[in-house]
Amino acid sequence: MAQALLFARNLICICIDGNEANDYQGRIYQQYDKEAISFSGIIDMLVSIDNLYDEWDFPQDALEKRHFNKEKRSGKRRDNTTLKIDSIAQKSSVQNVQNQKGEKATFFVQTKYRQDATWQGVVVLKEKDESREFQSAMDLIRIIDEVCG
Repeated sequence: MAQALLFARNLICICIDGNEANDYQGRIYQQYDKEAISFSGIIDMLVSIDNLYDEWDFPQDALEKRHFNKEKRSGKRRDNTTLKIDSIAQKSSVQNVQNQKGEKATFFVQTKYRQDATWQGVVVLKEKDESREFQSAMDLIRIIDEVCG
């Protein structure tokens, strides 16, 4: 049942390995890179994932980020041409993130939307083979904390 989610183009795997000073440490895996992104804290994890979504331009951010410098901003795709994430997928060999496992817990996340300055999507709890919807990044954190806390 929960396995159907595991074929999304923006699927990521969050491996929680530890909990120090009431904050989680672990790794993030994505399908387009063999290397894990390490994080040392839940904020670090959220920023790293949001940076991936920005790099992929998928799911597209409903709000433009503010820039306070005059440097040229990278132009985001806002037309109906090829999705940036599809171009990345064509240039990389797609990795299977389903075989990754965290020491404390493993979560597969598919963010469907980035609206209202946050994320909405589905998370699969690997160890329980259970899926849950989340309506914000805070909801996702609550789910992680409920499983790992």
